[in-house]
Amino acid sequence: FLPTILIADGSDAITNGYELAFGKPSERIMCWAHVLRNVNEHLVSIPSETRNAIKSDIMVIQLSINEDIFKAAIRLFCDKWLLQNDSLVENFIKHFKEQWFTKQPGWYEGHALGYPSSNNALESTNRYIKEQSTFKDRLSVTRLDPAEKNYKAFKTQVEIRLADWTATAQWLQRKQSVIKHKINNNLKLYFVGNKNNQQIDQTYVDNWMTVHLNCDRDEFEDYKNHEPLLYVIVPDLVDFKSGKCSCIWYIKNNICKHLIGISKILNIPECEIPLSAKNIPIGEKRNLEDLQRQNKP
Repeated sequence: FLPTILIADGSDAITNGYELAFGKPSERIMCWAHVLRNVNEHLVSIPSETRNAIKSDIMVIQLSINEDIFKAAIRLFCDKWLLQNDSLVENFIKHFKEQWFTKQPGWYEGHALGYPSSNNALESTNRYIKEQSTFKDRLSVTRLDPAEKNYKAFKTQVEIRLADWTATAQWLQRKQSVIKHKINNNLKLYFVGNKNNQQIDQTYVDNWMTVHLNCDRDEFEDYKNHEPLLYVIVPDLVDFKSGKCSCIWYIKNNICKHLIGISKILNIPECEIPLSAKNIPIGEKRNLEDLQRQNKP
């Protein structure tokens, strides 16, 4: 077993221990939950209205899909709040930039696509182990039964749920505009609008690409308003589940209706929408019984 990605809080001891055991990680993900807690602690002295606005901006930055966009967002964010000429805000921005940009920048979603942005699940499991075993004087006899199953299911590939297939079928029925943009002989991007029934054209995409690729923005508000106008899909022609999309749903779940839909349009192998996903009218969701039936082992 040789992991290449380390996700943890900002502790140097964790990083050092990992490097002693496995060598230097290819990516060091900083747990987003720990970042947010630290930010909240350093914002307590700032008035609530300003505090909430700063935190809202940081949450927007966390959704950056690549390093260039993240760096541009940080720059615009700092410029915006330093113009307030508030010593408390200036002190926070100084701390934030040093700690969460210079020292530990790996907390945005695009830092390592396909990997979690927090280690909350692991810490929850660790706490359960401590509460049920480590901190107890006595253990249940069944814990010593070698036939007792105590393992957790582990998946190496994303699992597409019936709800995902249904969302894809409805998205395809809307027949939204899809614009293909060729980067080189090996890479083709597919663009769709971020709203249902939004129609786009090549000029719209070209203008978006100019601003997006050059990170050409003057103010943070412009960044917030411009960033989500289009979604970019990079399909994998061999394994459609390995494709990428810039929408928030994909960033959080590693799969989305846009990626599945484009894969279906391109007739990528194994991307077949089941019949059960096609019987829900556009705009409607599956009822609770359907979802419970799907989740049964």
